Amino acid sequence: MTVNTYIITYMRYSVMSSVIEWFIHILTLIELMLKIHRVLKIFNPPLRYGILSLFHNRVELSQVYEPIKSADEKLLILRPCINMSNKFDTALRKSASDLLTTVRGKYYNLLRLMNMKKIRGLYLNRIYAKPILTVSVKRDLNQINFDVLGEAKVTLDNPTLLWECHCNVPRKYVRSKLPCRIYTQDTNYKITNAFRTGLVEIEYNGLKIYWKNLRTLWPPSIDSLYFAHVIDKHIPSKRLRSVLDLGSGTGFLGIYLFNKKGIMNKLVLSDLFLLPLFSSLYNAYINLNPDLFRSVKITASNGLDYFIEQNKDKFDLILCAPPYLPHLGVHSILSLDAVSGTYLMEDAIVRAGMLSDSLIICYSSLAEPEFKKAIDKAREMYSKLDVTDLYEVEVPFRVLHALSNEDI
Repeated sequence: MTVNTYIITYMRYSVMSSVIEWFIHILTLIELMLKIHRVLKIFNPPLRYGILSLFHNRVELSQVYEPIKSADEKLLILRPCINMSNKFDTALRKSASDLLTTVRGKYYNLLRLMNMKKIRGLYLNRIYAKPILTVSVKRDLNQINFDVLGEAKVTLDNPTLLWECHCNVPRKYVRSKLPCRIYTQDTNYKITNAFRTGLVEIEYNGLKIYWKNLRTLWPPSIDSLYFAHVIDKHIPSKRLRSVLDLGSGTGFLGIYLFNKKGIMNKLVLSDLFLLPLFSSLYNAYINLNPDLFRSVKITASNGLDYFIEQNKDKFDLILCAPPYLPHLGVHSILSLDAVSGTYLMEDAIVRAGMLSDSLIICYSSLAEPEFKKAIDKAREMYSKLDVTDLYEVEVPFRVLHALSNEDI
């Protein structure tokens, strides 16, 4: 004979409780829609129709960038404090992180909207890109063509940079009698002015990436284009369930991988700054078919902080093309723009193993000491660490604020 003990739970469900629950759901939905309405009014300055802008006239991409840019400039000022490595600066770092959360919190509903799959397409469809300059890059990188609406054209054969102009580089860093290949063709500065101030469309291997010269938004540079070669050659065309593009910028690397290597369950585009997050998502929307785009998500995070704190996201692969200019003892250089500092590179190397078995990352020889230091630290944390050199290319250094800084 066996004796089994069961617990039976009964639920009494009245019509009144059902009505109350539905009423609460409706209030919650209305509250969310009002928040989204206020966010859309901020980010559609030419229209200011809020949620009605989803069904109203369209807005140009550059106009949406402007209000987001002001928030990013605040985050950029905080970055030197957030990424301090000195253990005695813990309190200052925490205060800066709290302030960053407060600043970003004002835009939380925008980020939330951008991840609402049934709504974001309606919003993104109201935005259109009107580039004044098209930059077409040949797949083998042996030629770049610049075209300003058919009014001016510049062609560079065998380019060493995406923008191979050294006119603003201090003379002592330029080889003698070396002409600027862009200036000699761009006699009226139409190409130069368009590249520096306007919306740019960068075409490469079937992708169209939109970019504008802003402090927190870096274009798919020559480093990223060579990175695409690595993706083509070294990542097999197999099912990748989830991928993280860390420090996504315009989203080029993650979108390129997603576009070329098949369907994934999830592509996460992550960045510290808001403008790259929005730019990444818009570029994904433009380049991916609806089925692929549904798998794209954006996440605001300082390096891997958010993902490790949540302890739920695991990835088959992490891609990272981080800033690689060491601050070289001049911390103020970190607040000049988003391309300086090695925090993201070191953070990715040391902690990516908590989230994935594979990290593909590029870095400059300028950051060789920081790279080796991070590798040594990672070796102490993991039982096995295999580091394989996939590609090496020599490119000129042309980060103007570094070359012009007398303290370096």
